[in-house]
Amino acid sequence: MAGPGIPADQRRDSMVYLLDIYPTLCQLIGLAPPPSVEGRSLVAALHDPGVRVRNSLYLAYAGYQRGICTDQHKLIRYHVDGNTTTQLFDRQADPWEVNNLAGRPETASIQAELAAQLLHLRDEWDDLATTWGQAFWAVAPT
Repeated sequence: MAGPGIPADQRRDSMVYLLDIYPTLCQLIGLAPPPSVEGRSLVAALHDPGVRVRNSLYLAYAGYQRGICTDQHKLIRYHVDGNTTTQLFDRQADPWEVNNLAGRPETASIQAELAAQLLHLRDEWDDLATTWGQAFWAVAPT
């Protein structure tokens, strides 16, 4: 982002959604976003690289894919043509996500923790209230 009052030539590695832009712009111009807005302002993170907006992101694509992304890991579940596939990546050690760690005994606890967080985010984002969410979660293992 660029503009008056925004530090120039800096980068932030923060977990954000596109829907965070609107409340950020509202705060920058001194307006309160409507109560229905789900995004979070990024203004504090723009001024302080230590500020975290979120600890994780909920990933969703149609009725085929759901996942969770944290600073360290990404867990993705796909359900396509009756087959469910899980992928787990260590984003720090494997930034190109080529080494699938899902199903390995040494990463079982990480996979279980991320799966639990995924269900929490599913509920937080009301994914079961959407047609695509219902389609995915009706057939995907929990």
